[in-house]
Amino acid sequence: MIKKMKTLIKKIKEMSKNPRKKALLQLGAWMLFFFISYIIIILIPHPTPSSHTSNNSNEVDSVETYSSMKSFEYTYTFSYQGKTEEIIGTYFDNHYYFNYLGEEYYSSLKNVYKVDSILKELKLSNDFIVTLSIKELNKESLKTMINSSKLVEEKEYKDGKKISSYEYVENDKSILLEIIESDKMIVEIVINYQDYYPLYGDLQVKLEYREINNLVSYNKNYLDYQVVEGA
Repeated sequence: MIKKMKTLIKKIKEMSKNPRKKALLQLGAWMLFFFISYIIIILIPHPTPSSHTSNNSNEVDSVETYSSMKSFEYTYTFSYQGKTEEIIGTYFDNHYYFNYLGEEYYSSLKNVYKVDSILKELKLSNDFIVTLSIKELNKESLKTMINSSKLVEEKEYKDGKKISSYEYVENDKSILLEIIESDKMIVEIVINYQDYYPLYGDLQVKLEYREINNLVSYNKNYLDYQVVEGA
């Protein structure tokens, strides 16, 4: 075996002295190199890079979806001092239209008015519940509150439901929130104001949303109504 190797080496040296044979020898060496490389690439298994995508990048942000709702119907249930009151309304085209204690109200977020359809007047309202429902319980304010809150507990269910509990703290007073999602959409929020508004006892508000982004038109026109002071 050693003798054969010596003979092969001697022949290679003799061929390398001849320019033409040397070129053929180099070409053969390169062909052999590429052939061996090809065999290695084809036959030897290589790890396949994972195509895993972070869950966070694909996760639907339900709070953003909530704040960008274009229309919905809603019920706000206020429980305080042993009584229960409801606001039932519709949100459409950046306006809130609702009924509370038999009265009709309208709001563009800047102000909230009691509607007098007989006199065709919009009377500025300072009622606590009415003002709370517009100033603090509109979707933009609630988005800010949720994003500024601390997550306390979170539960997810097989049917796509998710319940998250949050605590919001401001001026050393806390507001507790429970958010219920269905298929990545917020459909209910329960807010406990007991510590925040002690004058109203154990004030709790349940917000329920229906027909989210499902309204194509809503006809309420107050353009010819006169705005007056106080309701």
